Amino acid sequence: MDARTTDPGDAAARRGLLFVVVAIALLPVVVGLMAAMPHAARGAVFEVGLLCVAALAIWGGVLARQALQSGTRRALSAYVAAVLGLLVGITLVLVGISAAVALFA
Repeated sequence: MDARTTDPGDAAARRGLLFVVVAIALLPVVVGLMAAMPHAARGAVFEVGLLCVAALAIWGGVLARQALQSGTRRALSAYVAAVLGLLVGITLVLVGISAAVALFA
């Protein structure tokens, strides 16, 4: 539970939005790491990084959805985190799957 709130729904909404924002901010870091790697390891670094960022975004969306179910006074941030987290996470999973198919084809 967050120290600034007493309601668990508010803390979950704040945590979910934080996870989604961090996941979106980590995308350029993954691309930078991929560019810094030798050519043979770029595919693996891209796949692992992309799927980790996707998991973080989806987890943020799930936390925000749980906050909406438990009742929160931060409904707008919970809705934004739920929609963005699931949208970004599912999109990155699909990009990761298509990149894996291209990598191993």
